[in-house]
Amino acid sequence: MVKKIISFIVLAAILVAAPVLTVSAADSNAVIGRTYVYKPTVNVELYNVKNNVNDCTVELGNEELTVESFEKYNSNTHKTAVYLLIDKSGSNYQFSKMKSALCGYVDRLTKNDTLVLITFGETVSKPITYEGCTQSNKAKIKNAIKGVVCDEQGTMFYEAMRKAYELCETESETYDRRYAIVATDGEDIQKGKTTVKQASNLYKSHLLPVFSLCHSSRNGFNSLSDFCDLSGGKVYKYSDNDTYRVIGNLHEYVNRNVLLIKAKASNNMIGSINQMLSVELNGKAVQSVSVPVKSLKDTDAPTAQVIFDENNYHEFTVKFSEKVKNAEDSSKYKVTRDDEQCVVEDVKKISDTEYVLTMKDPIISGDYRFTFAGITDVSIQKNDVQSVTLPGLSSNKYWIDTVIFYGLIVLAVLAVMAIVAVVIILLLRKKKTTVIVEEGKKQVVDHRGTAGNDIQHRVSFEKVKGVDISLTISKHGTATQIINSTVCGSIMIGRADICDICIDDNQMSRQHFALEEKDNYVVITDLETLNGTFVNSFKLSYPQKLKDGDEIIAGSCRIKFHYKNGD
Repeated sequence: MVKKIISFIVLAAILVAAPVLTVSAADSNAVIGRTYVYKPTVNVELYNVKNNVNDCTVELGNEELTVESFEKYNSNTHKTAVYLLIDKSGSNYQFSKMKSALCGYVDRLTKNDTLVLITFGETVSKPITYEGCTQSNKAKIKNAIKGVVCDEQGTMFYEAMRKAYELCETESETYDRRYAIVATDGEDIQKGKTTVKQASNLYKSHLLPVFSLCHSSRNGFNSLSDFCDLSGGKVYKYSDNDTYRVIGNLHEYVNRNVLLIKAKASNNMIGSINQMLSVELNGKAVQSVSVPVKSLKDTDAPTAQVIFDENNYHEFTVKFSEKVKNAEDSSKYKVTRDDEQCVVEDVKKISDTEYVLTMKDPIISGDYRFTFAGITDVSIQKNDVQSVTLPGLSSNKYWIDTVIFYGLIVLAVLAVMAIVAVVIILLLRKKKTTVIVEEGKKQVVDHRGTAGNDIQHRVSFEKVKGVDISLTISKHGTATQIINSTVCGSIMIGRADICDICIDDNQMSRQHFALEEKDNYVVITDLETLNGTFVNSFKLSYPQKLKDGDEIIAGSCRIKFHYKNGD
């Protein structure tokens, strides 16, 4: 009796110190039963999910996990491992009344269910596994249950629980879900190698929820209930007359409204040993439970896909199979072409798994090999990215563009040379004539011949028919100049050499105004100049007939107009 009291006190102290489930007032009736937290894999099994689920979120610590799937448990499609542990000690009071009820539970299992039978008392038996609860296996299981005799003096309860947990750990990927049913009073009369503390540390992970069947009269009920709650399960008490009802309630709870969630973390890194696992269904919090976090060894090295687009022969696009580290460092990329080193000039991040490499030299045809030295996945193992080879890479567009580019340059040079040659020929053939008007209609003609010799002639020619005019040009800072001319048809006046009368004035337009003969009078027209042409201080907006003595203002010059014939 003293040993029992001490055992109960120790278990109660451990359970008080251990992390417990925290449920807020806003939580739903669903509860977290089983969890499998081996990063990056995080699977959660919820009990009592009675409503349809349209949205599900899972958080571990500060990270929101990627939910890959969530679906209601279906006995026809999902595989379940059931661990049945039966206490053979004499303290397992009135267990004979529970035998037929347990056999009834076995009848409800399907061919997708596997049952592992363990008995314990003074020793723990070797587990017997019945793979698939077919009719023949069900008969064997029920015969084994009926053959259990509770007559042993010891009870190695925690030793049996440790053995069941170890079996569950080694079968991590075989079944969709697992739970344990224990027919016991929860007392550990004969101590094994496993202490209550060690067993509690194992089961607080929620890896194997424990549902205990205990006679309502037993003293160890409270400590057993705490242990089951810690694992994600609970205790079902039965009396002499309601064993079938209790078994039915247990089967209903464990199998009817169960939601299976599969989620993934971004990596297998572990920040702290215990982290809070939280679940929301349809935006409503379910429950948060503190669970120990373990890590699966990452043995898969990341792979890389290198893509080359001929339209951009300075860039490679690298797509990694998962998120990696150090991928933005250009020095981590070793690129060779036909065993010759190529220089990576810059790296641009597109996403966590996609990067663009800018090469110093154009990418041309050849065999390219990519080695990623120091670029690893985000895992504890830091697996290096596998090397990639692009054999026989073709970059014909680079050569085509290069030929076109230099071909255009050559054509442009030839075209310029042809134009220059034509201009030179025309200049050599052209006669340039500058006329200086003098008295008596005598003109000095400066003639440039094809031989390049300058010959000056003074010639006379007959008077040209037209209107004789005189222009007296005044400009501030220069001497007044008189120009006599004849307007025959029209003449153009401005500062350009091509004008009939050229006036050196920077404020005058190259072709400023024109004088036109019309009915023995002269009409002046502004040639759309920027500063305009004025007659007697009025700006010309249309052609105007000139009168003798009119003053023309163009640029900075004032020009007095006279008809020489007296008109």
